[in-house]
Amino acid sequence: MKLLTTMGSICSNQNESNQQLPPPDLSELLQQTEKTGLPTPWLSEFQHSCINLDQRTGVKWRTILLEFILEVRTIIRLHKEGKAEKEETLRELILQMEERFFQEEEGVALADSGLRERLVDG
Repeated sequence: MKLLTTMGSICSNQNESNQQLPPPDLSELLQQTEKTGLPTPWLSEFQHSCINLDQRTGVKWRTILLEFILEVRTIIRLHKEGKAEKEETLRELILQMEERFFQEEEGVALADSGLRERLVDG
């Protein structure tokens, strides 16, 4: 007879403790995600936590900022590869990022209002 665990933490369901522990910080979480090429369980958990906090506070900035960081890291990685066939994809990603994150009504929160104005107007 095999028992199926449906509740509990992610850690309790994993056998290899070293790989399944939560990353110590956001930087490590992003690096783990980039290594696998797929969203990790910890990234999904962090995204869910950001969504919950945004809903609870009524101010949606954590989710948008995390999406912005993920997209920028993808663009930086493609740029560092420097392959000519990825140049068009890179250009499209940058234009999509501009449309999505630098709108006047919403978008990524920037502490420097002057920088935000230059990015939105530019």
